[in-house]
Amino acid sequence: MNKIRVYTLVDGSERTIKMKKRMTLREEMNILRIRESDILHIKLISEDKNRRLDTWTETLNSSGFYRI
Repeated sequence: MNKIRVYTLVDGSERTIKMKKRMTLREEMNILRIRESDILHIKLISEDKNRRLDTWTETLNSSGFYRI
């Protein structure tokens, strides 16, 4: 089972990254070359062979805190 994190940015574009063990959100953001202020929405997708299941989403509110 693969896990993919999808970052939706303020400008409407999306960036995806395949999750690896022990990789922090900050490290993922550095790889994707995005800042926290660029992120509008984060979605975690679990992928199991032929189907995709959305497991959870979180949204960054205006104060900079994540809402689940």
